[in-house]
Amino acid sequence: MSLVGMNFWPQGNTMLVAFPQFSLLPQHIQDHIWQLIMEARKPHHVILQDGFKHCQPVPAIAHVCRAAREIAFQNGGIFRLGNGTPTWFNPEKDFIFWDSERNLGQLSSKVQNLIMPFYRDSGFNTLCDIFEDLFEGGIPSSLRSVYIATEQMSESDFWNSYGVANFFGDEPILAPTLNQFDPLIGRVEAVQQWLRHESLARWRRQRMTNFDDSEEWQDHAGEVLHAWIYTSGLFSDAIKDADFDDFENEVLMHPEGGSWWEFFARRGPSIYPTAVFMRLDNATLVTDVDMANY
Repeated sequence: MSLVGMNFWPQGNTMLVAFPQFSLLPQHIQDHIWQLIMEARKPHHVILQDGFKHCQPVPAIAHVCRAAREIAFQNGGIFRLGNGTPTWFNPEKDFIFWDSERNLGQLSSKVQNLIMPFYRDSGFNTLCDIFEDLFEGGIPSSLRSVYIATEQMSESDFWNSYGVANFFGDEPILAPTLNQFDPLIGRVEAVQQWLRHESLARWRRQRMTNFDDSEEWQDHAGEVLHAWIYTSGLFSDAIKDADFDDFENEVLMHPEGGSWWEFFARRGPSIYPTAVFMRLDNATLVTDVDMANY
C-alpha cells in the first residue's frame, strides 16, 4: 500500500492526519498503515557516554489512538536503564552507543546492536571490564553486532550549524559501517564540504583503511571477541570456578561437543569498525523522557 497523499505529523500529544476519511477505513487497513509507518522508521540511537546521555521518546504515532499505540508497542517498548531512566527502544533496529559509564538495565538482554569506543591502548583487561559492566545488567543474550568506533568526531569539528543540521537531521549520531556497503557512507561523502580539515583528514584515513587486511584492526577485533568469550564464561552458571582454568585453556568440553570456548565463540557477536559522528548540543542532551502516561 502506498502512503502517497496521506501526510502524518505530530502536534503536541496528538497526530493530525491529512486524510479526513481515514477513520472510515476498515480497521485492518488502518492497522496496516500504522505498521508501515513503524516499519519505515529509521534506526535510532540511545547514547550513554560519560557526561552525555540521549534517550528516545515514545514514537509520535503512539499518541494518536489506542490501535496506533498497540502497533507502536509491537515494534518497540519502554525500557529502564540501570539508573532507572526510561527510554524507548526497538531492539530489532535501534543502536546503543555505550562506554560502560552506565548499566544498561533492562536493555542488557535486549540490545542487538552495540557501539563502543575503540580502546586502542587499553587492551584485553579493559575490554573484559567493559563487558563485565554489560553482563552485570543481565546476560546480553540478544547481542548480535558490536561496532567499534575507530574514530569519534563531534559537532565542533563541523563548519557551521547549517551544515550540522543538514548532516545529522533529527539524529544526534551517524555511525556508518566501514568494511561493508553502508548508505551512511554516501551521506558522509556528500557533505564533506561541511567537515573541518582535521575531521576530513580523519574520515579519509578511515575510508582508505582496508579493514579486511589491517593487522591492527584484526588484532583489536580478536581481542574484543576474546574478551566477550572470557566474560561469557565468567558469568555462565554452567562453568564452575574450579573449571575456569580449563575453560580458558579451551579444554573444558561442552555437552554438545567441542569446547565451551568454541561454544561461546560461535555465539559471539559480529564485530565491525565504524566512524562515529556525534552532535552534542542542547537539543540532543536528554536527561529524562516523559513516560508518565505509560
